[in-house]
Amino acid sequence: MQLNVIKKEKKMIKNLKKVIVANLLLGVTLSAATLEVVNQMIANASTPEEKQLLLCEREATEIFKDPQECIKAATIPKERALYTPYITYEDYQAGMWYNAGVIYGNIGEPIEEAKMYKKALELSPNKTSAHLNIGFLYYQGSGVEMNKYKAYEHWSIAAKQGNVIAQRNLDILCRESPWACK
Repeated sequence: MQLNVIKKEKKMIKNLKKVIVANLLLGVTLSAATLEVVNQMIANASTPEEKQLLLCEREATEIFKDPQECIKAATIPKERALYTPYITYEDYQAGMWYNAGVIYGNIGEPIEEAKMYKKALELSPNKTSAHLNIGFLYYQGSGVEMNKYKAYEHWSIAAKQGNVIAQRNLDILCRESPWACK
């Protein structure tokens, strides 16, 4: 009986890890209840790489304090990086850089935030969430020089990928600054 419970717990943790990695790359935040589980998973991580990935996830989605955790995770060599078979190494790295950008944004460092989103887009040029967020930065002139053409460009890419927020932003941008919309 005890063995079956342990097997079920291990399977649940394995499935949760897959969900966390997928959410990480999609920019979805964890619920507060999940934070406790993530903290336990960090404590029980079997490799330094696994611990780093989970630390980044926790920092980016719940704590918003240390972007270096995500930068460390992004720079783990390919042969040691943890990512599921359906995620490429570049997507894994882009997710880490994106999360670092989110943290920088939340702690009020827009210049670093922009750098992280740009790095994420170098690795994964179609990363919708990075296009959406850097579009905001260009639109507002936060951390980068205000450039509504670039905001239009990034939001267009995200909107073409089905991002509803990007489409709404484009509608507003084109109404207020029609010259910026091609």
